[in-house]
Amino acid sequence: MDETAPAPFTALVIDDEVPDRKRITAALRNDGFSVDEAIDGRDALERLRRKQHYDVIVLDVLMPYVDGFEVIRFPPPEPPLPLREV
Repeated sequence: MDETAPAPFTALVIDDEVPDRKRITAALRNDGFSVDEAIDGRDALERLRRKQHYDVIVLDVLMPYVDGFEVIRFPPPEPPLPLREV
């Protein structure tokens, strides 16, 4: 991938466990994604309010303060993204 060209896809990785978040982020960047990281659900909601579009969101459901289920209830983008459990 050309280092000067913008990444074609954007991802948001939401996980309160630093090693897990960093591992997922590294894998996505290795595949050419531009990646934003959120340290918990509150951080994720703030990022989603500022930037409405991500091509991929990787979400941990068990987090402090605001869990992943509450993040999922955030107003969806148009068109809505498909949800897949992994």
